[in-house]
Amino acid sequence: NWILSLLEDREGNIWIGTHSGGINKFDKKTGNFSNYKVTTDNLKSLKNNRVWTIFENNDGTLFFGTSGGLNIFSKDKKSYINLSNNPLDKNSLSNDAVNDIFKDSKGNIWVATFGGGLNKLVKNGNKFSFERFDDKPGLELLSTSKIKKIVEDKQGIIWLATFSDGVIRFDPVSNSIYKYQFAGDNSNNNRI
Repeated sequence: NWILSLLEDREGNIWIGTHSGGINKFDKKTGNFSNYKVTTDNLKSLKNNRVWTIFENNDGTLFFGTSGGLNIFSKDKKSYINLSNNPLDKNSLSNDAVNDIFKDSKGNIWVATFGGGLNKLVKNGNKFSFERFDDKPGLELLSTSKIKKIVEDKQGIIWLATFSDGVIRFDPVSNSIYKYQFAGDNSNNNRI
């Protein structure tokens, strides 16, 4: 099974996201592996077995970006909160294919999707929603891009590596973007 993502958590466990086998956890203390997969009769299980990215928040909560949406994992309860796209809900995840999860210097969690662009996770109590950019003039590119990776520079600017739109510079304070692309006819040069 292909390995797509890897993370060592605060406790020293190694979390391994795979192409179709879900998530494997290697406990370095015991030398044991545990596997977490989709369980069709359990709505609080992993939503999809293809795990593109893994992120751990400051409180130890794990986030798994899958081909079926964003899964937030409670280690204590060994259960998930599954967040996915709902075409009727503008506050849902814009696309279920989650490629990257990134926390910026202000504590915002950003979610990169394949075809749904960028999302900002919003937590209100125990409820989660997403800020999307499809209805914000001048930011439409942030709602359609196939984003692979998110980073932040020292000035708080968010940089997005895309599959076909080159590199996008996003200033979340001024809500402005700039797209950097290679000149010429070959769009393959704009794949990151």
